[in-house]
Amino acid sequence: CAAIKNICGEEREVYLVGCVGADKWAPFVLKKLREKNIETSFVFQKRGKTGIVLEYIYGNGEVGVGLDPGVNKELTTEDIFKVSRIIERSALVVGQIENSIEALAYSFTLAANANVPTLLDPSVVPRSEEGKKILFCEVLPRTTILMPDRYEFKELTGIEPRERKDLVQGAKKLLQHCKILCITLGSKGVFVSDRKQYRLVPPFPITPIDGGGVGDVFRGVFGYKIVEYCETQNSTIESIPFRALIDAARYASAAAAIAI
Repeated sequence: CAAIKNICGEEREVYLVGCVGADKWAPFVLKKLREKNIETSFVFQKRGKTGIVLEYIYGNGEVGVGLDPGVNKELTTEDIFKVSRIIERSALVVGQIENSIEALAYSFTLAANANVPTLLDPSVVPRSEEGKKILFCEVLPRTTILMPDRYEFKELTGIEPRERKDLVQGAKKLLQHCKILCITLGSKGVFVSDRKQYRLVPPFPITPIDGGGVGDVFRGVFGYKIVEYCETQNSTIESIPFRALIDAARYASAAAAIAI
């Protein structure tokens, strides 16, 4: 999970919290992160192998993902405690479930206790009953913005998002736990909903080349625009108008179109 902190004006500082292994890939990974101005002082080194994501790019630009988290799964609540001061001073905490669900839950608890908004990319949805219990009882209630893709939406709700009515039905279930929902639907666009309104935001027309990392681009830019709105308007995410969510989704869609 990355904690984005406002330093001054438009300058941002991004902390990455996770693990690398004691292998030849660790120095390479850390070097690449630092080249992107990402703070790596809370990327912990563990015995074992550095995780890897394999992305399968199809002819239409769609992406399939294979994941081996490696030592990322060994991120502990003790590790998160070392980052607590950063989390509590952040503008936004972004998490996913490629670390341990216990570490994610603790980081979101720290954020919620400090009134720091959270954004969750629910990959990978837990399969075990204990993992699901932690997700629905500890993580989602402390999630401000939930951003699943269409496959994660189905895993979370049991509903196949074939039509708009399916999205609305599933959104009602998920919004019992979180405050804002944004479902990425690939070439069909983005479904945005709060507890009062919903809208399907169409994608920008493009010729897709490479869909790798596009979901991450969308989520990062969406979160950034929401934080930016709250800071410039002296607002909170809880009171943000629905039009601001739509504006953020359009802006993030433009960034994703450029990325793809």
